[in-house]
Amino acid sequence: MPASSTTRIVVAALAAFVLSATYYGVVVGTVWHELSGASADAFAPWQPIAQIIRNLVVAYALDYILLRTSAVGVLASLQISFRLWLGFQAMAIIGSVIHEGYPVILYCVHAFDALMTVAVMTICLRANLRKQAT
Repeated sequence: MPASSTTRIVVAALAAFVLSATYYGVVVGTVWHELSGASADAFAPWQPIAQIIRNLVVAYALDYILLRTSAVGVLASLQISFRLWLGFQAMAIIGSVIHEGYPVILYCVHAFDALMTVAVMTICLRANLRKQAT
């Protein structure tokens, strides 16, 4: 994998990590803790590392898909990413609502985080690619 691809993927994964950490820590932290039953004390030191690895895999897959589409530019890439989010991430998460009685509000919290993650990754992957092409 060329260094430029690696750099774009790492930047996308880290940007998504910071955005999600801010979202869960500042924006929806209290609601998320109450609805999920997760305790702030239950934080494990390996979780951020696991999340970054997860983000790297998602960014790699997203980069692969976007590079192989006819999308030119950030807006067209965001349209593809939105469809990927809707068809896969949003539908996978809603399975918990349907089958496990997962609270709808908690679904919304996680689905919105997934949408933000895909959007910021797409912007990082495509904006950096565009700069390299000019």
